[in-house]
Amino acid sequence: MDANNPFISPDGTWIGFEAAGALQRVPILGGPRTTICKVEGFFRGASWGGDGTIVFATDRTGLFQVSASGGEPRQLTKPDGVGEAGHLWPEMLPGDAAVLFVIDRGGAGASGYDIAVLSLETGEHRVLIRGGTSPRYVPTGHLVYVVFGAALMAVPFDAERLETTGDAVPVLSDVFPKFSGAANFDVSDNGVLIYLPGDPQGGNQSLVWVDRQGREDPLRVEPRLYRSVALSPEGDRVVSSVSDPTGSQRDVWVHHLTRGTFTRLTFDPAVDFFPVWTPDGERVLFRSDRDGDGLFWKAADGTGSVERVTDVAFFPFSVSPDGRRLVGTIQQAETTWDVGEVSLEGDPTLRPLVVGPLNQWHPQISPSGKWLAYHSRESGRAEIYVRPYPDVDAGRWQVSTSGGLYPMWSPSEEELFYRNEDQMVAVPIVTDAGFEFGTPSVLFEGSYLSGATRHYDVAADGQRFLMIKAEASSEESAPNEIHVVLNWFEELR
Repeated sequence: MDANNPFISPDGTWIGFEAAGALQRVPILGGPRTTICKVEGFFRGASWGGDGTIVFATDRTGLFQVSASGGEPRQLTKPDGVGEAGHLWPEMLPGDAAVLFVIDRGGAGASGYDIAVLSLETGEHRVLIRGGTSPRYVPTGHLVYVVFGAALMAVPFDAERLETTGDAVPVLSDVFPKFSGAANFDVSDNGVLIYLPGDPQGGNQSLVWVDRQGREDPLRVEPRLYRSVALSPEGDRVVSSVSDPTGSQRDVWVHHLTRGTFTRLTFDPAVDFFPVWTPDGERVLFRSDRDGDGLFWKAADGTGSVERVTDVAFFPFSVSPDGRRLVGTIQQAETTWDVGEVSLEGDPTLRPLVVGPLNQWHPQISPSGKWLAYHSRESGRAEIYVRPYPDVDAGRWQVSTSGGLYPMWSPSEEELFYRNEDQMVAVPIVTDAGFEFGTPSVLFEGSYLSGATRHYDVAADGQRFLMIKAEASSEESAPNEIHVVLNWFEELR
């Protein structure tokens, strides 16, 4: 069954799940599935209340409530687009009058998620816990959640007043959250704790070449917590953002493919991420939260010091072929995430490029510098679009047909690639006289790291893709134990 993120009804007779863009349910003892409602965007958890309603979330559009018997969903929350990139992983509280959920701040590590509570009576929500995710309320009167330091935490919680009443303490180690804010644990009402130990992202990860038929050729690099990859213009080096085990620090590293060396480029106790190359291959641009956030760059050979480029809190994605402009995404007051650019010569003032009511992300300038690809949720589902560049208002084309994320150009500009869940998709492109595109086709499928950063790249010949693969996806390193703790409430008390 093509099911994602299952959850159970309070009476234990139904399993809810998302499949094929719809919220569905099926009897736990077997039987036909029933569609409850359509789901726009990527499903990010649900909770079945005792009043016969389900609260569910999609990746960036907020929380919704719908009758378990079916109907039109009612929107409960909408991220403000300023400090809230998404509302995720809802958990109904006893009495069905309030919902716990996670606020995605769009950051990295512990700073990226907060736990909040929504009153269904007033429609107002407020933050309960900073730097936490995957909340669960348990009958002992505690709120249990996960932090990015690999620990399960518990804090006394008044479910009627909707507030914490004491200090949080760690109660279990070795429970890690995913980048999505979810964690592999749950607690039953009778005190049974179940969890999957270890990092669900696979802990260490490897870099692999994948050809158009899906055949893998691993790079000889030490397994690490790779968060992004970008090939140098010459194709002889890879720049990566590498995380420490807690997720609280990232640094930029450069791997030389021919020499086999792996050199650390940044050393500050900060989050240095989203690295991209300048077109001459001499410097690496990246975002960092050091010294008040902004864009920085450093010589790719490690010489010299880190220099600030701009104070704009900007996620860099692509530099124009002439090296004069950088495009990326920024969170703006009246929208969510939009595409903009800053000049790398002179005044680095942000210029909006693509602005819309929903998210625009992962902008990529074509090798000729004449086209801009990005994905947008303007239709309610992420799709791939192309516009002329730098005059982005001179045209617009949707090149994906059934959803798409994270576009990348082939170096020849004859194809545009993108991800659709686990699929790598290719679209033929012709730009001799204007912009023309063909029918998308799936090249291969595989479980590789996916996310907001530049998590794959294309070789110079367009025949191979550099991907990040979790070591845990292999039989040898995959977690093979599910831990069950009986009478856990006694320990919690």
